[in-house]
Order: sequence, then structure tokens, then C-alpha cells
Amino acid sequence: MNYKYLLKIAVGVVLLLGGFFVCTNFSYAATTDNVHGWAWSDNIGWISFNCTDGGPAQSNVCGISNYGVHVASSTGTGIFSGYAWSDNIGWISFNPTDLLGCPSGSCQAEVDLVTGEVLGWAKALNSTGSDYGWISLRDIANGYNEVLINTTTGRFEDYGWGGGPNDEAVIGWVSFNCSDGGPSQSNICGTYDYYVEVDPSIFNGVPYVEDLSMAHSDFCSEPPSYLLGWTFRDDDAGAYETAYEVWIQNDSTLNSTTTLVSTYPPPLFYNGNTQEMPLSVRTSEDFNVFPLQITYGQSYSWSIRVQDNFPTWSVPIPGPGFTVEADYPDCSFDMDPLTPKISEEITFTDTSTAGTPAIPITDWSWDFGDGILSSTQHPTHTYYEVAPITVTLTITDSLLRSCTYERSFNVRPGRPEYIEVIPR
Repeated sequence: MNYKYLLKIAVGVVLLLGGFFVCTNFSYAATTDNVHGWAWSDNIGWISFNCTDGGPAQSNVCGISNYGVHVASSTGTGIFSGYAWSDNIGWISFNPTDLLGCPSGSCQAEVDLVTGEVLGWAKALNSTGSDYGWISLRDIANGYNEVLINTTTGRFEDYGWGGGPNDEAVIGWVSFNCSDGGPSQSNICGTYDYYVEVDPSIFNGVPYVEDLSMAHSDFCSEPPSYLLGWTFRDDDAGAYETAYEVWIQNDSTLNSTTTLVSTYPPPLFYNGNTQEMPLSVRTSEDFNVFPLQITYGQSYSWSIRVQDNFPTWSVPIPGPGFTVEADYPDCSFDMDPLTPKISEEITFTDTSTAGTPAIPITDWSWDFGDGILSSTQHPTHTYYEVAPITVTLTITDSLLRSCTYERSFNVRPGRPEYIEVIPR
């Protein structure tokens, strides 16, 4: 970039400042606006960004003229607002309502909270002629300025340009940092140490997720569930996950409606921690009433994004799709009597049900716990020893899917036998 000689600071500085003296110890106490310091223009002199350091020798003049520039970070947008001040031309606005009708591009002044690139415009409200009132913060396409903010220090770098048609300029080049404020962007901080800066805590690396996974519980349980898993990542010190949002799409019905699930885990979910979210499998689907519900025999896709504590949302990314199996059979049985005795015949009645009539139960496998097996649906059995017993029934449906049910009991001794003895 071929810059003009910007700073003739050695001549007339005191006059341009109206007696203000520039030093490096900025004050931060008297306002919530987070931008501070001074910029320099060859044409209009010093520009103050905050009343806390805007008076002579950087004195606080907020009681007389309460002004300042702020960069928002709570919404993750980096939007500028507020006013800077020039003794020679007056107010320079960064307010969105004052920036409508800018010469080109996006009018809003804002900074990318990840890269530090500054976009948009500012406007000198008291300048002569609307064309001369605009200050471009980024115009790389025409080989002009590209204001940046160092995301580590919060200090502005490079130049803004306040010019009109045919390079006429009321404001001209605006230097935001002495490190590139001299002729041909030379460093003049040893003589005139000035800069504009913002609290660097506004900059936040975007969180992200990785290791997306899908698993499911035992389908013989009631109800079974799928587990969507991910690992939270954030390179910022002290960052943790405060929220996540999961979108679930039913692909089987070609239904474009998605369900949104948002929850807030404990605030100790830090970088590298893994997490799972269960989805209950039901026999009917109603995303409005049961947002965590999915349906047997349906296929689903899903995506997730996470939010850190700054707060900033990650970019949604898709997880592995899955198809919920058809409903498994439900295994159970009754027995009579419930507390059998030695040599007493027990009737075992299978009470299992198929998951769906189209997939019937085809096989029954009984283990009576004493070494005897049976494949009869409703068997009988007799025990001949007193012992604790566990009976196990395993059923298998026509898709060769099996479920098991167990019941434990104690075999009791029978009543003592009485033998009549004739006295002699």
C-alpha cells in the first residue's frame, strides 16, 4: 500500500490538541465504553475515543462531555457504537443509525471477534458536505486502508480514510497507532506514543465440537435410547460449554420439520470433555410434546452446535446418521406357584409380546437353573432339592433378535410326612 506522509506531528501539535497532552497511561474507570486512546489525522489533528482520557493531559472530562466508543461482544457481533471527538471538526459517530447511506459496502462499523478485522464506516457529523463526512475503516478492494485490532493486545493498527471525490479530503488519513503512524508507515512511538485500544477480552475463539458419535442402549430395555455424543473444544483459557443445541431430522418420512433441543450442562464442561445426550425411543412420534423422542423403524440425521461462556456459538456440524431398529420383543413370564416346594410341579406361562405383529416371536429357550433346559413356550418343571433358583427365558423373533427375562426364588422343603406306627 502506498501511503501518503501522514503525520507532521512535530509542527503545531499543541495548537491542534487545544492543550491536550498525549501519554500512554489510559484511564478505564469512569465509563462502561471499552474503547480508549487517541488517533491522529494530518488534517484534523487528534481524535479522542473516550471522555475518561479526552481532556488536557488525558484528564477526565466526562462530567462536561460524556462520550465514548464501545465494541459489543456479548452478542458475538463486535458492533461499534458511540462517539469519538475531534477539537477541529466535532463528533465522529460509530452509531448504526448515523451510518445509513454510506458510500459503499456494509455501513455498520464492526470487528470480527476472531480475526480482528474491522469493517464498515464512521461519520463526522459536523463535516462540510456529506461526502467528506465518511471515514472508511476497510477498503482493500481499492488498495486503501485495512484497520485491524490485535486480538492479543486489543490495540488498533493501520489507517482509516476520510476522503471525498477525486481524493479530496477534509479528514484524510487517520492513524490509529504510532507504530505505523509515521511517513510510509514508520514507527514514531519513541516520540509520539499514541494508539487506540479496546479491552482484548472481547475477542474469543469460536468453540467447536469433534468426535461426534452415536450409540444405543439395550433394545430389550424399556424404553431403549440412542446416545448422541461429542467432545467440546475451545482454545480460549477458562472457556467452558454453557449450552448446546441439537437438530434432529426424520429422514424416513421426508419431513422437513426439525426439533430443537437446548440444555445447560454444569459449568465445568471444559475443553476436551465429552458429553452424551439420550434420545428415548417410543412407539409414536410427537416432536412438539416429546422433543427427545424418536420412533422405531425410522431413520434420522442430526447436527449440533455448542456455546461457550463468552458467549459464542460454534458452527453447526452434522453427526453420524442412524436408523432406529424395529421394536424388539418384550420378554416376560409368570409361574404358578410363586413359591414352589420340593416335588411340586410348576407351570411356567410365557407372557412375552412381539414388538410388532409383523415380527412374531418364533423361539423360546428356558433355563430352569438346575441344568434342565426346554424350548416349549409354556413348560412345566419340578425341583427335587432345596436351593435358590434363577429361571431364565430367552425369546427370539423372526428377525433373530433376542431378549431375556429372569426370575429368582427359593425352592422350599415340602411338608414332613407322617407315618402311623402301631404301638406294641
